[in-house]
Amino acid sequence: MLQVNTQMVFKWRKRYSVHDFKGFYDSPRLSQHRKLNRGDVKIYEHTVHQVPIQALHWSISLIRTCRGRVLASALAEECVKFEAATAHYVKITNNPYFLEKVCDIVGLYLNPADNALVLNVDEKTQIQTFDRTHPNLQLKPGQVERHTYDYEQHSTTSLYADLNILTDEVIGRVTQRHHALEFLDVLRQIDWEAPQDLQLYVILDSNSSHNTSEVKAWLAKNPRFKVHFTPTSASWLNEVDKWFGQLDRRELYRGNLTSVGESKPGIKKCIKVHNEKLANPFRWNKSTAHDCIIGMGKFALNR
Repeated sequence: MLQVNTQMVFKWRKRYSVHDFKGFYDSPRLSQHRKLNRGDVKIYEHTVHQVPIQALHWSISLIRTCRGRVLASALAEECVKFEAATAHYVKITNNPYFLEKVCDIVGLYLNPADNALVLNVDEKTQIQTFDRTHPNLQLKPGQVERHTYDYEQHSTTSLYADLNILTDEVIGRVTQRHHALEFLDVLRQIDWEAPQDLQLYVILDSNSSHNTSEVKAWLAKNPRFKVHFTPTSASWLNEVDKWFGQLDRRELYRGNLTSVGESKPGIKKCIKVHNEKLANPFRWNKSTAHDCIIGMGKFALNR
């Protein structure tokens, strides 16, 4: 009749049998905020406006002996959490065209031109090929997999990746260096594999190898390439960086390699598996992206 489940019926019947009619009042919530007295407020103010003599920031042990008063561990932890929450690292851009570039790139993600292909292109440099001094100790019940801290580094390699924002598929090219000549080979590969009837919008960061005279001359001869550069210190706009993070976690982080030749098959396998089974295009939300642009615009104006 009341459209409630049996668990709720048993709960309130039990409370009535134990507490009579007083059991019908709601119990105090366990998640109630801790009530502060005047002394606690003074401690909060002290930790916000002053620093300890012994250090540059507060710790639980320092706060607990603040002003000669031994504090409860809960209050000390809250003070440390509050101080940590009020300190964040930020990067302030000095690019006067920051907002325009952000709007340009997000506009490509939200509404690309007809008969066009949008590609995120970037390079992951200094991929280390190193071998641990001892084989990995395999995980077992109650024990995680363990690696030795020391290792022997053999050489480094670089990876160029082109990510199609429509399909989330990746084209990879492993190179020994990351100079302009290698970048030109990547552009030629894109030109060869992309359908000839499509315009190509390529999103790049401001790496020096992307702005050489050779690259500019090649782009001038291939007008179907439209290059869009991310603002300084805003490589997070390039979606391929997200895939580089996945490559680190899935293939490179725990690898034991003795040469560059051993790293190439693993990278190619990761690309193949991603394209066949894991590709999941990032879906931009128009209203969220619009709010993001407005927020970044205010941030740039305040700067």
